[in-house]
Amino acid sequence: MKNLKLIFTITLLAIFTLSGCANESDQEKGNTIESSSADNSSIKSDAKRLVDLQCQVMKLIGEAKNGDATALMKSEEINKQAEKVSRELKEKYPTKEDQERFAEAYQEALGECE
Repeated sequence: MKNLKLIFTITLLAIFTLSGCANESDQEKGNTIESSSADNSSIKSDAKRLVDLQCQVMKLIGEAKNGDATALMKSEEINKQAEKVSRELKEKYPTKEDQERFAEAYQEALGECE
């Protein structure tokens, strides 16, 4: 009888222990999904920020070609900002997967450049 109680107790402990691990695993998966969706919005906003700077540079270069002397100086300043942002983003997204997602977001944002 003692052996039966011992086996029953060990079985219950094993079930509770293993079910606790499964719940933690499910929670970790949920957190991963949430963080990747947050990362995706971050990637899109970063790509848009870089494209906005580059669009400003292109507009200013166009104005400089039309004779606006100050536009060229402004474009150089904004281009420096764009280069700085680009370097920061390369460090922020070091993995190949992140870089591919950034490239896709960049292409989408580039389509909005006027």
